[in-house]
Amino acid sequence: MSGSVVFVGSFLVSAVFLTMMFISSAEVQHLRQYLLAPDPAAPALPPKPAKPAKVKRPKAEDLIALEIQAAAEEAEPEEVEAEEEAVPVDESAEGFRQSKVAIMKFLEQALAGMMKEGFKLDAVSKFGCHLFLAGASETLGRRNKLSDNEFVKILEQCVGVLGSGPDIAKRFGEKYEEYLLEPGYARMFRAGGTAMDEFLAGKPTNIGDALGKAVDQFKNPEEAKKGAGPVAVLFTDIVGSTKLTQQLGDAGAQKLVHLHNSVVRTALKEHRGTEVKHTGDGIMASFASSSDAVSAGIDIQRALNQARAKDPSILLRLRVGINAGEPIAENGDLFGTTVQIAARICDKAPTDGVMVSQLVKDLSQGKAQFENKGTFELKGVTEAPTLFNVVIPD
Repeated sequence: MSGSVVFVGSFLVSAVFLTMMFISSAEVQHLRQYLLAPDPAAPALPPKPAKPAKVKRPKAEDLIALEIQAAAEEAEPEEVEAEEEAVPVDESAEGFRQSKVAIMKFLEQALAGMMKEGFKLDAVSKFGCHLFLAGASETLGRRNKLSDNEFVKILEQCVGVLGSGPDIAKRFGEKYEEYLLEPGYARMFRAGGTAMDEFLAGKPTNIGDALGKAVDQFKNPEEAKKGAGPVAVLFTDIVGSTKLTQQLGDAGAQKLVHLHNSVVRTALKEHRGTEVKHTGDGIMASFASSSDAVSAGIDIQRALNQARAKDPSILLRLRVGINAGEPIAENGDLFGTTVQIAARICDKAPTDGVMVSQLVKDLSQGKAQFENKGTFELKGVTEAPTLFNVVIPD
């Protein structure tokens, strides 16, 4: 691409985004045609990842049965989550306007940077960009405290600029979370979130380069794996779940499970974790970064400490265990020694504590404080590993 073409292309992109509030549909279409340059040989849009095969998990099924029984005993109709029309977004609201300006500047820099390298969007690349922008939009939404509807609206507009029609953009905005069960898709999402974090912090980040590298890894997952660091696997476990059921009854125990789910999933969302599965009395999750996993564990325990301080009647207490390595990914689940040791570490963790392996501690230096608790005999592990407790700040 010649220097003059790069200049003209960059000028067009800048002009479009700086006038985004008032841009005409014809101008947007012109930009799309320039950026997308349709390739008839481009592969089809990646299919929605198949849902993992159902695995029989007695504990989870027992809890569901107890919940149904409790609902019947209370003679209350089961709550059904009905589909409701989305509440219209007030696009004139200050928080929404600021978010829109920020995401459009972010997208402008991303596309302008990629254009300089002669990048063209085929169907696979475009889908990867959708995921990247979803991560960026969610990070921005958390910072500006956007509602779910406002977040989806922001994401729809980003996806629309990449050339997707309104229906496709809306469907992606509403359903993107389902794609995050696929590790490769989740990596794109996390890359977008990281880029937006740096952008909002004012760091000199080349967003186009970050997006280009993320798309390359998305299209060549085997190459991406070669340079990827260890995956952190986190387990939570409700302490004394059987005793709590006897003490509180089925309905009371299930309320604690719901509280556990809410606290853990909020921490996963804040620290870019991916829920792998619910174990009945806990959750298994994965993280691309060990320090993110440790931060999530800290947030989980701090949130519960604060909740119990306000309401002493809350009896929910958890153990959290974290290990890092290279688990085997299959059908949306993780397997192998890394996972098994993470579960064993969770079993050894103290009540209200977070326990980690040596590798997790080494990869999280500077992000938290750790206490050496010595070596532990773990079932199925030949050499007794040294484990560390994470110091939970007040």
